[in-house]
Amino acid sequence: SKGKRVTDLIEAFNRLMTEAPDTKAELWLLGRAENPADAETIRTAVLNSPVSDRIVDKGFQTDMAAVYAQLSVLVLPAENEAFGRVLI
Repeated sequence: SKGKRVTDLIEAFNRLMTEAPDTKAELWLLGRAENPADAETIRTAVLNSPVSDRIVDKGFQTDMAAVYAQLSVLVLPAENEAFGRVLI
């Protein structure tokens, strides 16, 4: 949904990689879109990204401890999370 702000995160990543192209980074998108329209919006944003080769849709994950162990940075772009379990 718009409140999750995934496309804003993709745009920010695009700017970062454009301004600092030598940065060794990937953007991992985790989880599932809440509805097909949101999934299509996100898919389009990734396809239109000048750095789409650095954006990886990891989908739904069950072993988040293993995912977190691989990260250098975690970004939760959501405007509002009723219960932000990702931060616990």
